[in-house]
Amino acid sequence: MKYFILFLCVTLILTETKKPGPDFQQSVKLGPYKITHIDDGGTYIKTNSLYPQSTASFWEKHKELTDGNGNIFLPFGGFLIEYKDRKFLMDLGMGPEKVYLNKVGNAVGGPFLKNLEKAGVKPEQITDVFFTHLHQDNVGWTTTKKNGKYELTFPKATYWVDKYEWEYLLKNVEKEDSEMNRNYKVKLIEPLKDKIKHPEDRHEFLPGLTTCTAYGHSPGLMLLRLEVEHKVLWFISDIFHSLAEFYEVTLVPDLDHSPFAKETKVIIMPEFCKPFAFLANARFGKYAFGKLIDNNRVLEWEPCTTKECKLYYDGPNLAFQEEDL
Repeated sequence: MKYFILFLCVTLILTETKKPGPDFQQSVKLGPYKITHIDDGGTYIKTNSLYPQSTASFWEKHKELTDGNGNIFLPFGGFLIEYKDRKFLMDLGMGPEKVYLNKVGNAVGGPFLKNLEKAGVKPEQITDVFFTHLHQDNVGWTTTKKNGKYELTFPKATYWVDKYEWEYLLKNVEKEDSEMNRNYKVKLIEPLKDKIKHPEDRHEFLPGLTTCTAYGHSPGLMLLRLEVEHKVLWFISDIFHSLAEFYEVTLVPDLDHSPFAKETKVIIMPEFCKPFAFLANARFGKYAFGKLIDNNRVLEWEPCTTKECKLYYDGPNLAFQEEDL
């Protein structure tokens, strides 16, 4: 009997280690590329605040998406894309300071630089920073305060953002005096004004790594698309804010700049569902990589929950190889 109890305890311990924990950092290897999710904490927001049109019955059906008290977790973060001697960051999380976000509330970033270090990269090694858009929770680590002055966190990087996104921010900052706009001016615009570059749609940064315009959530939202050996990884940014939007396509977050955001999502969705496509989104936290599956017009999300996503062919499709953590 005592051996059975010992065996049961060991089994439970091994089972527990397979669950993504606080030190969980996901990455995927795709040909010569290594892509790592760089987490920067997150904030809780009321489900009916993020999705005003949602119903209690929907959240009752999807309790696993909430904390049990009517809140949904909204993660912050970005991705490190490594190719030969290039180290490319997409989005920079919330940053080290507490910031008030419209319709969300107070939010504070966290371990972005620690997680970058965990991935084996120092700030001075970053060669490129690409902003999908310029909302606070995507640009927070652009600068850090040293000796009372804001300096670029990644001093050797080339910085990229859509031209219209940048110009819209400049006009908005000049038009309206607010604490957030003053912060944008000091922490983002002034340090970057002579360094920022504007890629066009389908601009190729690296072999197979290109931009894709997807305006709506912000005036100049750009996604990234990485195609290697007929496999496509989409970095989908705030096209989606949570997994809830896969289960109910009518859910639209009350955070979008334009109603066109919904149309953009509908137009681009078939690309995400193709057999050899998979997705990366920092909003999904520990499920940052996964596949969107169209199962007879019902969308299903298949996350990769291993530390390193390994893809294999399952008939005509890509699938994830499950491994112990």
